[in-house]
Amino acid sequence: MNEKAKHLGMRSTRFSDSSGLSNSNVSSAMDLVKLAKYSLAKPEIKALSNLSTAYIQAGKRNIFVKNTNKLVRDEMFSAAINKTGYIRESGYNLVFVNSVPCNRATIGVISLNNSSSAFRSNFTKSKLEKYGCTVLNGRKFKSFEDDIQYEEGYDEQGMDELIKKVAG
Repeated sequence: MNEKAKHLGMRSTRFSDSSGLSNSNVSSAMDLVKLAKYSLAKPEIKALSNLSTAYIQAGKRNIFVKNTNKLVRDEMFSAAINKTGYIRESGYNLVFVNSVPCNRATIGVISLNNSSSAFRSNFTKSKLEKYGCTVLNGRKFKSFEDDIQYEEGYDEQGMDELIKKVAG
């Protein structure tokens, strides 16, 4: 995994285990952008990213799992890439790329260090809507709290430039 990360130009990423649960695993928002861009070319990832629920064969057992991203699970947005995560050191995290173009552009959101899954969802939804994405089928999304989230290291102009750089 470390070799693949290096090959993708992910200079801040280091894996110490494959589970993703070790606090020794580290990455950065920019590295996650590179991983998301790479993942867009993988049809198997795109297919799994948008499932609300699934059965996974584990040996002789069939295990029911549900998507941990509320935006996908409740069919708010259609995901091309969707990866949630949580460890104590980095909080609730989400890498999300909308599968439906918004204002003729592919929009992705990387939300890191959230205090809850709800904040992660609210932050991502607000950024998708800000850049022209709309909720599917007119569904309503209840905001859990008026939590102020921000892009660490990026003001609004910086985020606009980052999106243009990644999209280009």
